[in-house]
Amino acid sequence: MPKLRQNIVTGDWVIIAPERAQRPFEFISREKVLRPSKKDCLFERRNLSRAKIPFLPVKARDVYVIPNKYPAFVTTNKINLEGGQLYNSTESEGYHEVVIFKDHNKYPAKLTTAHLAEIIDVYRQRYLIHIKDPVVKYVLIIHNHGTAAGASIYHPHSQIFASPIIPNSVRRILQGAKAYYHQHRKCAYCEIIRHEQKEKIRLLKKNRYFTAFCPFASRFPFEMRIVPQKHQSNFEKITPAEVKGFAHILREILAKLDKGLKNPPYNFYIHTNAARQPENSFFHWHLEVVPRLGVWGGFELGGGFPIDVISPEKCANFLRKVRSG
Repeated sequence: MPKLRQNIVTGDWVIIAPERAQRPFEFISREKVLRPSKKDCLFERRNLSRAKIPFLPVKARDVYVIPNKYPAFVTTNKINLEGGQLYNSTESEGYHEVVIFKDHNKYPAKLTTAHLAEIIDVYRQRYLIHIKDPVVKYVLIIHNHGTAAGASIYHPHSQIFASPIIPNSVRRILQGAKAYYHQHRKCAYCEIIRHEQKEKIRLLKKNRYFTAFCPFASRFPFEMRIVPQKHQSNFEKITPAEVKGFAHILREILAKLDKGLKNPPYNFYIHTNAARQPENSFFHWHLEVVPRLGVWGGFELGGGFPIDVISPEKCANFLRKVRSG
């Protein structure tokens, strides 16, 4: 029987309707992966150098960062709000960068923990640079894996968007977390971690620094979340030891997803506090993994009402049994 579940932070409802897809193996990816040659890859370092693409400063051996060729945000040094009788618009001021992995064929699930830790630290380095610009109000770090998840270039890479506005979806999360704290005098994410560790049925993995689980009100099949064990609002405050712990648990759950569902397309992204905001008692930065295993229909799009066709409990049970190797 379908059930309604509510996200305690956003207040959003989802429908868990497991009768529509009973078995996890129904979600095994059938996406055909086209592997262009390394020689012709646009993101190979030697090809970028030949094209005179500028490399942005990072302290890393096996990761490099470049400006996006087709940016969503650009540096114009001006923001003019153009208000009319009905609509508003302004320059899309900000930064849009590509974080490129060294190996042409090794995506996050196939990387060593050390290499993934280096990538995460590059995220942190670039984040700290962008928030120095007062124009930047929010920095969103994302990774698209597979064409169905929006990866237009095969070579593994992440993207960093430094925006002059806080995205509405992020604003709702921040406001929801604040409202929960004011009502209960507790951080919603700290409560979720405690509950998931106690119940264990949606728990995937935990280490000294992080907990990974399938959310109670999952919007998508095999949706996963990684949350720091200690209360921490700002991703950029992550310590070197925490970077290693984060890399270890991220690689572990992505490797399980990769092996269990045969390299499915997915997105992951980091939700953190707004730029230059101090640590607070209500928000907890986290990473979300969203596999792209289906297409939203009119009900989901029109009602903003996701239907998840397999329960997070069943997903977590399946993934726990997968040996990540």
